[in-house]
Amino acid sequence: MNVYGVQNISSLHLDNNQTIGYGQRFMIGNSIFYPRCFFTSKIQDLVPKGLIKLTLKQDDFNENRDEPRYGVCDYYSEEGKVRVDIPPTGDTEKVSTIKWQFINANNELIDNDGTYQEILQIGRTSYFSVNFSNDFVNPEWKVEILDDTLSSKDKDYYNNLLTLTDFGNNVLAIKPAKAKSLQGKHYILSVNDINGDYYSSIEIEVMS
Repeated sequence: MNVYGVQNISSLHLDNNQTIGYGQRFMIGNSIFYPRCFFTSKIQDLVPKGLIKLTLKQDDFNENRDEPRYGVCDYYSEEGKVRVDIPPTGDTEKVSTIKWQFINANNELIDNDGTYQEILQIGRTSYFSVNFSNDFVNPEWKVEILDDTLSSKDKDYYNNLLTLTDFGNNVLAIKPAKAKSLQGKHYILSVNDINGDYYSSIEIEVMS
């Protein structure tokens, strides 16, 4: 996949250390006459570790900001100037990672070392934490059921069967209600900051 459409990327100050972030716009393909723009609508960490699923949605070409000659979206600022504020190194990457948390014998929250099964159990509380590369980011949590066959009303019903409790310190608790219909249901747990600069998500399954 050729994202930028040019080989001399360094001359554009867009070296290969750039990451794909939530909401980021870019082009796929090399056509300068029919540029195809997309944006990242979801970034999901998968199992096994190291696999990431990107969900892309097509976006409108913006003739004032996008540059089809280079295959780069948002190449220009609102003032029409070339954007040069892209970080030259990875030091300012905006990273967030969701982890499962479990309570040990001392009633302390700990990371999973492989001992605990990472599923939601009906009627029991599970804990999650998020680590941001910026210590001053406040998380906003969201959970949504994964089932396109359900109506909007049914989706709301199943989403409301999960009780979310934000404990602060980047820790969230989720407790599924005692409803047998929840068994086998899959959800997306996502977290972002108020500005949408950080985003991470994981898929979770409810079991009895």
